Amino acid sequence: MHFYSKHKLVAGIVLGFLLLMLFVSCKQKSIYHEYQPVKPGGWHADSAAVFSFAIEDTTETYRILFNNRNLESYPYRNLWLFVEIMAPDSTVIHDTLEYQLAKPNGKWLGEGTSGVYDTRLIYLDNVYFPLNGNYTFFVKHGMRNQKLKGISDFGLSVEKNEE
Repeated sequence: MHFYSKHKLVAGIVLGFLLLMLFVSCKQKSIYHEYQPVKPGGWHADSAAVFSFAIEDTTETYRILFNNRNLESYPYRNLWLFVEIMAPDSTVIHDTLEYQLAKPNGKWLGEGTSGVYDTRLIYLDNVYFPLNGNYTFFVKHGMRNQKLKGISDFGLSVEKNEE
């Protein structure tokens, strides 16, 4: 084996190891991640995206993000959301949110290819969950359209905050 080939092999092994470590460390931070597809006819105003996950450690702080995947044909710059959170003791919290998906000039804020744009929307950061158990999020769009077109998928991520 030539000197160049040995270094190329070692560099490949080191790069593979670093990528594996990056993948493993990112996975440990996320405790929940799910996307739900929106029906091709549009996201009906009465239809909630429902996400449920378990919290086991009430001493940790978390970041909660909504993940929106919209098409280039989405007709608005923003997205209004109605959120209900049900705690393990059946307590319900209601929230109304507005997120910007595009700049005033129409340039999408999310990352995209082939006319589909992913946007991570921070909902809560450094939040504690006071009870162990299952938390359920119900998310409806709050736009004026009964059927909101141009959203292909909507998701929720819950991550442990880094220390």
